[in-house]
Amino acid sequence: MSYLDQVFKMDINSIYLIPPFTPFNTHIGDHARITEGINVAGSRIDKTQDEEELARDHLLHLFIHFNMGVP
Repeated sequence: MSYLDQVFKMDINSIYLIPPFTPFNTHIGDHARITEGINVAGSRIDKTQDEEELARDHLLHLFIHFNMGVP
């Protein structure tokens, strides 16, 4: 993730809370670069699926957008 031209390596075992209206970018570090046929789709992954197998052909990530109420 980058914020104000500074790159932060995100730990897979951590949760990050980014305040609303914060301009940030995300980057794929060690995943194969996709050059054609880019398709974004979401689906549920449960504990019966093998994450390592899925990660070979998919980028696994989770975004949850929420507001904690009116300021």
